[in-house]
Amino acid sequence: MSSTRYSNYFSCLYDEQHPVNNFGQGAHYSVMRALEWLDVCRDPLTHAQVHDFAVIWDKDHDTRIIRVLERILVAGLLSPVRFIGERGAVLTVIVAPQFRLHANETGFKNYLGELQDICRRVDGEEFWAVSAGMFDSSPNWTPEQAGLGELIEADVCSTLAYLRGIDTVWQIGAKAFSRISAKEFMLTPPPWFARYR
Repeated sequence: MSSTRYSNYFSCLYDEQHPVNNFGQGAHYSVMRALEWLDVCRDPLTHAQVHDFAVIWDKDHDTRIIRVLERILVAGLLSPVRFIGERGAVLTVIVAPQFRLHANETGFKNYLGELQDICRRVDGEEFWAVSAGMFDSSPNWTPEQAGLGELIEADVCSTLAYLRGIDTVWQIGAKAFSRISAKEFMLTPPPWFARYR
């Protein structure tokens, strides 16, 4: 477990504070873990799962993304996210394809609209636009299917290889508790969860 603490709402499992090479004009990453009450398609779960996702930093390591992530989590919008990053005032979310294929065009557009509302104002007058892509860990997933947008300043094949490397090590996504059940934690759903019942 990383000793870095970015948030009270999710923990940091692994943290690169600075670029470790020249890939993607200084791209580096951290792996975060949150509790999720929604599955990857944003349907309610009976028990919370742990959700590991990666923040892809650019060379300036802009920690304002943490406040945006907290808002995304509290709004119930984080469960589809596998990778997320901000570069050049664009927040890029890379979601699981199950969510993208499950949501119709209107549903996905509404999801992006909710993210855009959260990003409308980040620290004063700055405005972040939102772009989206998909990530699947299967070997037959092609760069053309991914649409990785503005996440990393690198070609799509290199970006996909980089994300696959992170996923190989960390198995990004949601998983059940392995040692202790959610009941033993006596977890209660967050207030917004009631709207799904």
